[in-house]
Parts: sequence; structure tokens; C-alpha cells
Amino acid sequence: MSAPLTLMAVHAHPDDESSSTGGILARYADEGVRTVVVTCTNGELGDAPGGIKPGEDGHDEAEVARIRRGELERACETLGVTHLELLGYHDSGMVDWEDKDRPDVFCNVRVDDAAERLSGLFERYEPDVVVTYDELGGYDHPDHVHAARVTMAAVEARITTTVDVSPFVERKRVALATHASQIQESFWSDLPTEAFRSLFGEESFIRAHDTVGAPIPETDLFVGLR
Repeated sequence: MSAPLTLMAVHAHPDDESSSTGGILARYADEGVRTVVVTCTNGELGDAPGGIKPGEDGHDEAEVARIRRGELERACETLGVTHLELLGYHDSGMVDWEDKDRPDVFCNVRVDDAAERLSGLFERYEPDVVVTYDELGGYDHPDHVHAARVTMAAVEARITTTVDVSPFVERKRVALATHASQIQESFWSDLPTEAFRSLFGEESFIRAHDTVGAPIPETDLFVGLR
């Protein structure tokens, strides 16, 4: 039997898989594609229950990580994700936080060391398509930037792809809502369903490695592979 088509999404924190790639994960899972989510950090510096921020009384990093892992697992189940891989690095916090200077956080892990671990997952799953952030990490978050660097250390090149995920946007919304600890105090929780559908009915990517010579722009991550 031939190996299944495989999509791997490399993300920084629990909830990123839903906000930026929830639609394609749901779409391709429904099409029979094997989907793999790699989450680089535990998300320790996210909000604690009640919107308690890191550094405030009542914020317990280990408890936040436990909550977010459970949310991540449930979100992946909603999206039909086949495999979830956790690299277990420590959340670096936002770009203007002092936490990013800690030696134990993800953004300070040597790119080659993290890339070696990710390459091991490439060997295990042999993904046909790998998606991650652009070089700015979407909004310059240290962990997003570093996740992009680590991923690009394993695969190279740039081609733009936009995928219509509007039929799956409700599953994307439900999966993102699973990350209640992080979105209850954010604009996500107040966004009307139709506005969410309008804003997030497409997901855009840069193809990092081309083996099939498919023309661009493309609307399907698996053009030329099936």
C-alpha cells in the first residue's frame, strides 16, 4: 500500500493550530489526508483561569500548561487531527516581556537543536506538505518567529497558496473555542459567527519546498500530489 498523503502543521502554542490552520486541518482530514500537529511549547505563559496574566497572583505555569494541553487535545479531536506531537519547550512570552530573555525558553533554544528534533518527526511521518509561520511569525511573537526558523531549517523555498476553508470554518471556530482559557478575555469570544466566517474562511501559506512544479497561485495544498 502507498503511504497516505500527510499534512504537518508546526505551531508555537496550544490554540495556534485552531486559529491559523484549523480550517485546512479539518478540510484535509475529511478528505482522508493524515494530519499531524506539532506544538513547540507548553503555553505556560498564557492566561490562567479568570484571565490572570503571568506574574500576577494566582498564575501557576504548570497548571496553565496542563489546562492548555487538555484544550489542545480536544481541539485536535474536533479538527480530526490524526497525530499530535508535543516538543515540550517553555513558552517565551510576548516580545516586550522579560521572560523571552530566560535561557530555558523556546526562542533561546538553538535552531539546529530544535530542527534536529523536528527532522526526526519529518522522518517518522514523511509529510507531503508542511505549514508554519512566515519569518515574522505573524505578529512578531518570539515563539512564532522561532518556530518558523526551526521549520525553515528543515525545508526551504517559498510559494504562496490560499485555501478555501469556508465549509469548515464552523469546526475551526468550535476548535478555537475549546481554548477557553486563552480566548474568553479576547476579541475572539466577542466575534459574531458570521464575522468569523467572513474573516477566517481562507487560510494562506507559503509553500516551503516544491517537488512537483505545480503552478502558482494555487488553492489546494496537495496540487500535483494526487
